[in-house]
Amino acid sequence: MEKSCNTSRAQFSFGVNELNIDGTPKLDGQGATIPTYSQTTVNEFTRVFTGWNLNPTLIAPGTNNWRDPMVPRVTGTNHDTGAKTLLTERKPGSSLYRPG
Repeated sequence: MEKSCNTSRAQFSFGVNELNIDGTPKLDGQGATIPTYSQTTVNEFTRVFTGWNLNPTLIAPGTNNWRDPMVPRVTGTNHDTGAKTLLTERKPGSSLYRPG
């Protein structure tokens, strides 16, 4: 899960290094690139994405439900409902799942 969180953030969002408005890498005082996020950020996002199952309601007989929101697992590794710090914003502990 950690690898997929890191990969999705790097490839599909904003890259691994901060950029200037012209697209060149931002550099710190020593001339090194500035990372967009840290290992701690990856760990926090991993906590968000674990512990979910596909919605158990079948779309049609034998057809998994990829359409509706996922639901937290009820056995085994459960979804982490604790507070998480995502980038610079702290999110309160709760499940994103809202039945109904």
